[in-house]
Amino acid sequence: MTPVKAASTRTYDYELAVIGSGPGGYSTALRAAELGLKVALVEKDPHLGGTCLNRGCIPTKALLTAAHARRNMTQADFWGIAVDPSSISLDTAALHERKRSLVSSMVSGLERLVKARKIARIQGTAHLLGPHTVGVKDRRIEADQIVLALGSQPVELPWLPFGGPILDSDMALAEESIPGRVAIVGSGAIALEFATYWSSLGSEVTVFLRKDRPLSHGDKRTALAVMRGLARSGIRFIPRAQVTQAVLLPDSRLDLSYGQSDSRSQGQADGPSDDPSHEQSLTVDRLLVAVGRAPRTDLPGLDLTQVHLDPHGFVLTDPYGRTDQGNIWAVGDIRAGHQLAHRAFGQGIAVAESIAFDRGLLSRPPRPVDEHSVPQVVYSEIEYASVGYTKDEGMARPEEFFDVQETAIPLLSNSRVLMEQASGNLTLVTGKLTARKGGQGADTVYLLGAHIAGPRTSEMIAEAQQIIANRIPLHLAASLIHPHPTISESLGEALLKADGRPLHLR
Repeated sequence: MTPVKAASTRTYDYELAVIGSGPGGYSTALRAAELGLKVALVEKDPHLGGTCLNRGCIPTKALLTAAHARRNMTQADFWGIAVDPSSISLDTAALHERKRSLVSSMVSGLERLVKARKIARIQGTAHLLGPHTVGVKDRRIEADQIVLALGSQPVELPWLPFGGPILDSDMALAEESIPGRVAIVGSGAIALEFATYWSSLGSEVTVFLRKDRPLSHGDKRTALAVMRGLARSGIRFIPRAQVTQAVLLPDSRLDLSYGQSDSRSQGQADGPSDDPSHEQSLTVDRLLVAVGRAPRTDLPGLDLTQVHLDPHGFVLTDPYGRTDQGNIWAVGDIRAGHQLAHRAFGQGIAVAESIAFDRGLLSRPPRPVDEHSVPQVVYSEIEYASVGYTKDEGMARPEEFFDVQETAIPLLSNSRVLMEQASGNLTLVTGKLTARKGGQGADTVYLLGAHIAGPRTSEMIAEAQQIIANRIPLHLAASLIHPHPTISESLGEALLKADGRPLHLR
């Protein structure tokens, strides 16, 4: 849908009011202010940045950096460096103070940006008083356009309520002690990253998976490589499993009851099973429940507008983020799809530019976020990075692609991967585009997807994203020269192989 210019003669306090200051909210506000709009940014918390900056992406990566540093010390003997593992100590109070310091520094930087762009920052819990009116405490804010950037919250399982030793991700992040034995229910990024963190610092970690592998919505080969790598580091995976009960013991530990289903049923999602057969138990110090995040769309006053939700509570929008209430937009985790900070950044920019285009402040219409070229990354010990389609997904779209092929290579052939005592693999999905998709004929092959498991793959996936999103023909992409020796040259090798001219591979 191309943005339609709207004429309005009503006078407002602000041209744009943004509710929520996470990645989606603050990116909308910053870009809109840069384009000349008068912007108000409403945030209930005392600090800007939302979950990502304060309780998510940034603090978890700080903890993972410490975990990787400790693991490197324990493996130093590979290079002839003698380190007595028993002499390695961990000051968790200092670690968490460092984490808080890093977060504080980044929050301060964001606050300076907001101030420099002359964005009005309003602290307090927002509610809607109408399509153009935001209430904050006893204040009424009139705005021509409103952006909802309300974020998400951890999903709680009714039979495993949060509290005490049963943790959500926020509670786990604040936990300064390292549990001796910990269980995790979940198979996504949060589950695998906390498994890496705790395991690297000495915890005995068990991960309960609903299906036969983690990251079950992604490429199977890549997900299994991540699982095998984490298992080698000491993390135990129990596939097709369901924790049915958690009993608090007198010593504050938990006695977990769980069962495993056969390969056909693939676990249960909606509640504990009544079948006690094959039930087993496990005693742990902590249980992290990381089974997803739900959109925060319980904003008071939303029913006073024409904003509509889907059955799962996500806000319905057009590709640009505009809701059925034409002057209200939505960005970030409250829109269905992958709940990723960088996706929210892109959505925020698209919304700000759509509003500016409506006002004649931009001569070129904005582009909506291409959901299929948004990369996904899991920062586990063996990193997972993915963008685009899997082979099965590509083949399921015959109206868009044909002659879909898959090329897979091991990362063990890469010298830098060997130096890091790591492993992994890289899978490329290629194919031809139909005329409907804008293909250039039966001879032109394109990269449709890239899926990588290995060390530092988070720093490689952006190149694949560029190739996919900009529709660079495979033969041109394969001609790009990568620096040697780097982990990134494995992508170059895979592109050459997919193009039918492998160099170091058969």
